[in-house]
Parts: sequence; C-alpha cells; structure tokens
Amino acid sequence: MADIYDYLKWRGDLSFENAPFNNIDNAILSEMVYVGLAQLSDKKGSVKKEIRKAAREFLKENPVTEPDTIPKIERAAAELMETAAQTERFGHLKLSGYRNIVSTQAAEQMAVITYWLSDDTVYVAFRGTDDTIAGWKEDFMLSCIPETGGQQHAVKYMNEYFSDTRLKIMVGGHSKGGNFAVYASAFADRPVRDQIVRVFSNDGPGFMRNITQRPEYSEVIPKVVSIIPEGSVVGAIMDNKVKPMVVKSSAGGLAQHQILSWEVMGNDFIRAKRRSSSLIFQKGMKDWLSELTKNELEVFTECLFGLVEATGARTLNEISASKWNAVKNIISNAGSMDKERQRDFFRVIGQFIKKNGLAAKEDLLLFSAESRAGRGTTDQNI
Repeated sequence: MADIYDYLKWRGDLSFENAPFNNIDNAILSEMVYVGLAQLSDKKGSVKKEIRKAAREFLKENPVTEPDTIPKIERAAAELMETAAQTERFGHLKLSGYRNIVSTQAAEQMAVITYWLSDDTVYVAFRGTDDTIAGWKEDFMLSCIPETGGQQHAVKYMNEYFSDTRLKIMVGGHSKGGNFAVYASAFADRPVRDQIVRVFSNDGPGFMRNITQRPEYSEVIPKVVSIIPEGSVVGAIMDNKVKPMVVKSSAGGLAQHQILSWEVMGNDFIRAKRRSSSLIFQKGMKDWLSELTKNELEVFTECLFGLVEATGARTLNEISASKWNAVKNIISNAGSMDKERQRDFFRVIGQFIKKNGLAAKEDLLLFSAESRAGRGTTDQNI
C-alpha cells in the first residue's frame, strides 16, 4: 500500500498555494523534527534556513548510509527529510528556532523546531521521545504528575517565540510530541493562543483528568486533530477528549505507532473501517492506570528508572550495545532495593500483567513478526 514516500512523489511538485496544507503534511513535519539541527538553535528564532540546505548540511556530517553515526529514530527522519527537501512542496520551506532540552536528573526531554510555510504561517513541531533514558522516564511521569518539565518547556517556547507576533500558528507532534503540542497550545499565554489555528496530535498520549477539566484545555479542543493508527496503544493512554481519526497502517502490533507505516491515498490517510484487537490492550492499560494511586505510579517510575540509570547508560542505544551486561546490572540492582519498595514495584508489575498479559503478548508477537519480515522497526519512539 502507498505511504508517505508515495505522497511525496504524487504531490511533491505542488506548493502550499496550489494544494492546501493537509494531515499528511502535518505528519511529515512531525517526523522530521527527530533530526537534530543544532545550527538553528537561537533564542529569538531569527536564524532561518531552507530545509534543502539544512538537510544537505546535516547529511554531510551524519551520512545515513553509515548506520552507527546516528540513532535509528533520527536516521529514519533524516532519510525522510532528504526526500522531502528535493520536492517543490517542502524544499523551500524555512526552519528556525530549534531547541533541544535533555536532563536526566530532572527527567526532562523536549525538542522543537518551527517551520515557516509562508511569511505569515508557521508549523511548530514538537519531538516525541528520543533515544534518551530521560525522555522515557518523562513518558511514565505523564501519568502520575500534573505537569512534566517537558510540558513546561513547551509552553515556555511558545510564549518566548510568539507572544509578540501576528501569525497563523499550527502546532503538532508525534507521540509525546503530540501531547506537548496540545498542552502548549492550551496553556500558552492568551496572545499566543489567539494565533493558534490548528493543533495535531499524531498518536500522542492523553492527559490526567485534572488537565482535561481545566477551561483552557476545553477551549483548545475544537482546534485539535487527533490521528491514531487502527491498533493504537500509545494514543490510547489516558484521554484527550477528542474523537480520533483512525487510519490504516501497513505494520502490525506496536510498530503501527510509526508514522511512516500509515497508509495514504491522494492527499490524506486512509481511514480504517474498524479498530483492531489492540482495543483489549488499550482498555487494560486504562484500567491499570485508573486503579493505581499517584504514589504507586511514582514509586514504580522511580524504581524502574532507578534500575536503568544504575547501569550507567544515558540512552537506549547504550543499553542495546551491551544488553546482557545491562540486564545483569538491572537484576542485581533490583535485588538490592529496599524490601518495601521492591514489594511495591513488583506488585504494580503484577497488576499490569493481570490486566494486559494476553493482549500484550499478542501485540509483541505481531511486532516481532513484522520486524523479522523487514516491515517493522525495533525502535519505538513515544
């Protein structure tokens, strides 16, 4: 079936003046933000560079043909940027305001860039979880604390860059980036919120109830476009109060989370006729989260990532590079945990298995089969 690369072949010669911005354009920009463009890091966003030039410079320093130069997540995004940069539709777009914040100690990970579609219209893209342990820890914190550091940085970015502008602003992101896009659009200062015309959450997790019940959040809901694959798991975590657009994916199981697996026809994604069996897993996840207390979630998160951080690794790639040593270190550290915390930690794991065991097993088997067939990927960015 056709995918985003086919869309670039079909529509790449059409400018945004000739063919209006659509859901697939949003997905492409949300995927490309996984490319690290440090040369565009400036506080005022005054340094602008065409995608065509930015891609050429990045790929010269980080050739995608050499697999060890950059993580797989970033390499896939760089390959997409290389293709998009050669089209009339995307090649002349300008980029500015790249920001990348990662703090292991504070469990914060937020990256963002602004695409200039024209002189008066921008798309602000927030990155989903990257390869850092800090980013993954923050994902877990989304379900147990009112506001994460990454969400705060997302709001700050919007206020700093757009408080004194008169633009048409679209905001979006994939996975956790979709969560940040909605959050920042809801809780930025009023002058910024008034400029926002549309918000995209591409298989992004939802929010705790204390967020979705606030009036600022209710105000942004009519502007939100939520897109999820038919077997969505990440996008089904918690709630965003928005009816999602369910789209078909060529992948199975957890691999459906990847934007590049979503099927397209013409200028839009193909709608799925029904949701997959992952609904069982989604319900189990929601039930599991709803039954845990805030303290249980915090203890579980701190214990889990305390074990991971004790290995000395800062990224998932570092763990993968020495997976057996990492596993041995994690098991060893688990045995030395305080007995009460150890008991609480494994009790929460037991509850998860009880709620999700069969469905999780099914998803993992599907995911494994896709990967072996060369249609999936083993890097899941949330």
